[in-house]
Amino acid sequence: MIQSHLIAKKKRKLINCPNCESSHVSKALVAPNVSKKSNSKPAKNKKTLASNIKKIRKIVEKILIMLEIIFLKKQKKLNMEKLKIDQFMEKQLLKKQKN
Repeated sequence: MIQSHLIAKKKRKLINCPNCESSHVSKALVAPNVSKKSNSKPAKNKKTLASNIKKIRKIVEKILIMLEIIFLKKQKKLNMEKLKIDQFMEKQLLKKQKN
């Protein structure tokens, strides 16, 4: 079907050579555009992708550890402040009770 459309267009001189604009064109056998090392490139990309994912994972793990340390330090500081406030309040109550 596609070939019949091309034959009809060629007879009506609607098909021209893109280089010289000639209407005398013929169909040629053309090999598909296939690279020779098509299998090696995706494998290499997969390896680099896996390597990059491992690197990113290690970085994220380090960041999470640092955040956990920061959180624990803040929590310890808050606990100490709460303890100081509780001790202060206890002293104030004892003073009131003595008076």
